[in-house]
Amino acid sequence: MSRPGPVLVLNAGSSSLKYAIIDPASGDRALTGLAERLGTTDATMTLSVEGRDAESPELVHGTHHEAVSAILEVARDLPPSMRPVGVGHRIVHGGERFTESVVVSESVEAAIRALSPLAPLHNPPALEGVDAVRAVWPELAQVAVFDSAFHHTMPARAYRYAVPTEWYTGLAVRRYGFHGTSVRYVSERAARLLGRPPEDLALVVAHLG
Repeated sequence: MSRPGPVLVLNAGSSSLKYAIIDPASGDRALTGLAERLGTTDATMTLSVEGRDAESPELVHGTHHEAVSAILEVARDLPPSMRPVGVGHRIVHGGERFTESVVVSESVEAAIRALSPLAPLHNPPALEGVDAVRAVWPELAQVAVFDSAFHHTMPARAYRYAVPTEWYTGLAVRRYGFHGTSVRYVSERAARLLGRPPEDLALVVAHLG
């Protein structure tokens, strides 16, 4: 089996964008950086290539789309072994539809957009990233990883609030659970360190931010 290539990981916040090109086999990072104050004229980017500070692209319009486009242009100039073969997008809200990571298609993109009222500050910027990748580097595969997916096995008694039923059926008001990507990693890592199967553990996971 051939060794998987590097992956560009994009984590879009309401006014920020964290990014890295990661080798999934070794965990090494060919490129890392952060864009901040997006959505304003004061938007900035930082960029590091193999741990060394590099010249950061200038953001004229300060949008998530522009920031992702700039990252991809830098990535094109990397040595072939460091260029991404795919892109992973952290999507905050997958609603009840998305219970695992999926390849981005037109229908997936439309569904994420339809779920934007549940995460109005996060889903739209993530979709800007999807659109930017398609425009700049259309041959790259794109995968959506949902922050809410980890918690989808909660029983109804845990996710239903004590509110009128029509709030749930009509407005999708329920507990979804967030930061699932972080919680999943921490819980699986703890299980490995303890030498026990995850299903045998009852863990309290603290996500500090």
